[in-house]
Amino acid sequence: MSKSIYDNYFWIPFRNDSGETIPAYSSLRITGVVSGGARITLTCDKPSQTTCTYASSGPFAVPADGYGSACVSSHRIVKVTGTVSTGDEIGPVDGSWEASADGNGMMVYGVIDATNNLALVSLLPKAETCGQDSSSSYGSSYCVSIPGVDLDAIELVDAVDADYVLAIRNGCLVKVALTDCAQSGSV
Repeated sequence: MSKSIYDNYFWIPFRNDSGETIPAYSSLRITGVVSGGARITLTCDKPSQTTCTYASSGPFAVPADGYGSACVSSHRIVKVTGTVSTGDEIGPVDGSWEASADGNGMMVYGVIDATNNLALVSLLPKAETCGQDSSSSYGSSYCVSIPGVDLDAIELVDAVDADYVLAIRNGCLVKVALTDCAQSGSV
């Protein structure tokens, strides 16, 4: 018997408190938890800029006041808007069920269904910006703190694709264009 891709994710029941139907693979803003005995249910609404506590809905639409399954795994499938590719940072945006380049907090592994605009993503560490603006040649940067790990001792984290790598600079996780590495001679 073959396993479904959905068997690889951690799911929690959720109640749709948005007042509208939630499309499949939507970004969900977690607004609370309802506990009834041994059952825990998240309450969810449409994303807003007031919080960054998000889950993603499963492969079925959920009607207003209905119940569905929320993916709370660090990797997940999300519906996206706009063009995204491997290594791009995307995330939930205010007032939209779809993730896009206007949001942040997720790194795209790849588009898995171009017809339905679905991408496999991984959550990035929750962090604060390092003070580099978007015009920086070092790309998007995030200050991260991992207990017991000296981030300044790490140089190359991962090759994102043929054009970018992830690196640590001054304790910041940075997406670096390989052209920048060639100019400076190092990551």
